[in-house]
Amino acid sequence: MSESLVQDLNENGISARRLAPGESLPSTGWLVRGVFTEVQEGNRVRRAVIGFGAGKTELHVLVYLDDLANGAPGRLPSLIPVPTAATNLAAANMLPG
Repeated sequence: MSESLVQDLNENGISARRLAPGESLPSTGWLVRGVFTEVQEGNRVRRAVIGFGAGKTELHVLVYLDDLANGAPGRLPSLIPVPTAATNLAAANMLPG
């Protein structure tokens, strides 16, 4: 997906490249980062037989855009809920018995 995004940006006149792992960030430019939150592969048979969007693949993505002129970007937020006493209590009340 990153290669496709870089290609699309370059084709539309926006200079873009993918940074290699561990490569230093440039001091200017935009940093595009993202996290797939849900991937549903869909169903090939439904796509082929029914069409009209049936069986389509769905991606849910959170995208972050950082202006590197403002300094190094922070960490991406965690998508894993942090358990608290309230959530543990709620989970305990949902058990049978």
